[in-house]
Amino acid sequence: MDTIMEIPPESSFEVLNSQPSEKDPKPDLVGGPRPPVYIVNLDLPPRQRYQEIGKDFKDQFLELTPLFDSILATLPYNKLISFIARAILRRVHNSEEQDEIKGLVDVTGIPLFLMIAFNTFLDTFMGCTSGAVRLAENPYATEPSSEDRDKMVHFRTLDWGMDELRDFIIQIDYQKEGKTIAHAITYAGFVGVLTGVR
Repeated sequence: MDTIMEIPPESSFEVLNSQPSEKDPKPDLVGGPRPPVYIVNLDLPPRQRYQEIGKDFKDQFLELTPLFDSILATLPYNKLISFIARAILRRVHNSEEQDEIKGLVDVTGIPLFLMIAFNTFLDTFMGCTSGAVRLAENPYATEPSSEDRDKMVHFRTLDWGMDELRDFIIQIDYQKEGKTIAHAITYAGFVGVLTGVR
């Protein structure tokens, strides 16, 4: 039996009512700041697809590169692992993604192994939580509508605990033949889609 939690409309949530502070600004979740939206044109050659994003985030990428060494510093045998990582992180399995990553390297100047590390380690470290919730028919609706029927909502929290990544959150609209085929909330510099919505 599915359990569905109903929340009365008069409920208030601290998150929605919290005020941003200068130290830790929190966006207003209802109509507040949204991540920048980029279009990735899948009709372009792979090496060109993410170049606009790379150009816009070049300075932030250069500031992020020490994060790789700080992550490795937490591991035993970190100098050996760093040496091995620099030697073996030269390509990803998929040649299309490899070319997309090389396009980012072209415009950012970041070493290839670091861009590959960024694209593989975030998913490998499993720091990101995801889940799904079934939304029941809206009990507060005055008239039934197709929008009030049961729905599934999938979410991915992007909660790696690396504050440096907050500034990299973007929305990408993937387009083919001028039509958007998927939307994704992701990090600038990450190629492909872990979680997308059609």
